[in-house]
Amino acid sequence: MGNRGILHRDGKLVSERWKARLWISCELEYKGVRRPLMSPGTYTELFFLDEVTALAAGHRPCALCRREDYNRFRDAWQEAFGEKPPAFDIDRLLHAERVPMIHGERPKIVPLELPDFAMFEADGEAFVKLGRHARKWSHSGYGPEVHLPHRAHQLTAPSLVRVLRAGYVPRIHASAGVHPAK
Repeated sequence: MGNRGILHRDGKLVSERWKARLWISCELEYKGVRRPLMSPGTYTELFFLDEVTALAAGHRPCALCRREDYNRFRDAWQEAFGEKPPAFDIDRLLHAERVPMIHGERPKIVPLELPDFAMFEADGEAFVKLGRHARKWSHSGYGPEVHLPHRAHQLTAPSLVRVLRAGYVPRIHASAGVHPAK
């Protein structure tokens, strides 16, 4: 589940895509807390197929409900960038990378050069790179393996690609046929 701030009013989504630089991916369940969706005055719940999708959308692991994943993420960030900054600094960089991508500015890339779990777009479809192949993304899961195209548009933000390359292994939907070890 993702959080970008309060994006609803009177139980309906508003036109803003975010209200804060803090874009996090959270657990669906945490310490038994239950609350109605789109509760007044609280964040709007966004639902993703998996963490791979959340990363491609520009979200990082939550430091509260996903502390272990957040710590692994920060360790990989340190490996990628040589420092372990506070979440605020990570969020600021991610936000600076997200905004141009939201407006359609996606770099052209060679998908084979991406690390596993990075997402890209080719011919209007989204894919995740897994080894020397890709799987087409959909709201309900990933399709069968396909060959990597020669050129595509990168969906996962550059800094998150570096974190993946440095060894961060995100959660991926079972339909991808991958069961990464933690």
